[in-house]
Amino acid sequence: MRSVARWSVLLLLAWAVADAHDRTGFTFVPKACAAELANANATCGSVKVPEDYSKPSGRAIDLNAIVFKATEPSSERAAQFDFEGGPGFAVTDSASFYATDGAVYRTHRDVVLADMRGTGGSGGLFCASLANTPARAPMYPPAAVRECAKALSSRADLRQYSTGAAARDVDAVREALGYRRIDINALSYGTTLALRYIADYPEHVRTAVLMGTTPASKMPPRNHAQSAELGLDALFKACAADASCAERYPDPAADLDRALKRLDADTRSQFLEKVRTLMYSPMAS
Repeated sequence: MRSVARWSVLLLLAWAVADAHDRTGFTFVPKACAAELANANATCGSVKVPEDYSKPSGRAIDLNAIVFKATEPSSERAAQFDFEGGPGFAVTDSASFYATDGAVYRTHRDVVLADMRGTGGSGGLFCASLANTPARAPMYPPAAVRECAKALSSRADLRQYSTGAAARDVDAVREALGYRRIDINALSYGTTLALRYIADYPEHVRTAVLMGTTPASKMPPRNHAQSAELGLDALFKACAADASCAERYPDPAADLDRALKRLDADTRSQFLEKVRTLMYSPMAS
């Protein structure tokens, strides 16, 4: 009997240690929501995490989050976490969708929108000088990028804004909200974040839907130029094979060449990036 009791105590201690390891004290702090969101049964708030997880008492980031409660909750408390693209876009920008037409997607599970560190309300890293680049300047002038990095470095350790740190943040939000496992809905760069989260926290993932045009292994935007050229070539061939398109645009490649010759080098690069962006989504065509 003493042996059984001893083993029971050891098991209880082991479970306590494991639970302490899993629970790191992340807390969701509620705040007021905009009226549109509050009327849609949303809860707004933040989760404080270390900027550098190796320095838990150092500078912190308040991760901005919005939680839409399920309208007909299932027996298992479930949640869908959305991962936005970029990287750089704030996922909470899509909150109005779930408050209106997208409400059907939260019938049986909550929907959680948490801005990735460095975006939106999660300590957004933004330089107006890059956003306001003159029309005829390069998209990202090297000097302006260096100045932006210098300015941001005064309030952020830019080395900590990585996919790995973002995945850890996701798990902090999951823990703070009390979900055992989550469903992932990932778009574009968000698929890279999703794959990292799945690799680091497989026990906390129930399902995942990844929507992207490029495998994470290709390290976008490294191959954007080659992909755009292949896409344009395929588009021109499709036009030639379609009678109505061919009649209206008998030689689109020549049309593009003539347009490019009218532009200087900097404006040409911006124009071609706009063309690539238009081809990125059927909705933009």
